[in-house]
Amino acid sequence: MAEALGKFGEKPVFWSHGYGGRSKGLVGPGQGGREVGDEAALAARRLAVQGIEVWSGEAPREGRVVVADGARLHRGDGVQVVLALDDERPWGAGRCPPAGDLRAPAGHLLGVASQVVRVGAGPAAALEAGVWRARWWLDLPPGLGRRVAVVTAIARPGRFVGGLERAGFEVVSRIELPDHGGTGVEGLVERGLRGCRAEQVLCTEKCREWLPDTVAGRQVVAVPLGLELPPGLVEEVLRGLR
Repeated sequence: MAEALGKFGEKPVFWSHGYGGRSKGLVGPGQGGREVGDEAALAARRLAVQGIEVWSGEAPREGRVVVADGARLHRGDGVQVVLALDDERPWGAGRCPPAGDLRAPAGHLLGVASQVVRVGAGPAAALEAGVWRARWWLDLPPGLGRRVAVVTAIARPGRFVGGLERAGFEVVSRIELPDHGGTGVEGLVERGLRGCRAEQVLCTEKCREWLPDTVAGRQVVAVPLGLELPPGLVEEVLRGLR
């Protein structure tokens, strides 16, 4: 969304919750996940080419449009709440913690949402008023071996693993670290890959923040996630902000 707003001539500021990081405030493109949080570090690298500032933890001091990463559970003037849902399992376990993974009951989330975006493998489109579909895919680099180990530090690793399997990879080992990684994860990965027949270790760009270049003698390759927003969504968000 921040990238798309930048292409529309806006100069947004990206505000990440900075979970897992030690430092707060403006993020530099060279700062890593252990310092500012994995999502803030990834966003800073992606958005630097457009000159979009990224702030971690601490709220940005200025910015006409602020793209906030996280759940805002109430509406307000000049606020657009974009609710992103998995196209296949939109409500996950269907419950809030500790029994599930929802930030709030489904009815409340729908009640505060200005726009609802279903994210899946189908084409990006406007489905009906207030409901959209965005398309995601794995931007696989060339030359990868077919037999791979997968290391993840995300909340729902099954999506990434399923995407690799649909692309024809044989996942011979699967190591699931806690969401947002943390200290000491390298040792867990080393032990998990002992005796593994994988040619490479694959992970997402976010998970890469917690891993070295090689582990257990194998190269660690980050697979970027592509995302196509549906036509008209950004214009609708801008109209709501104005």
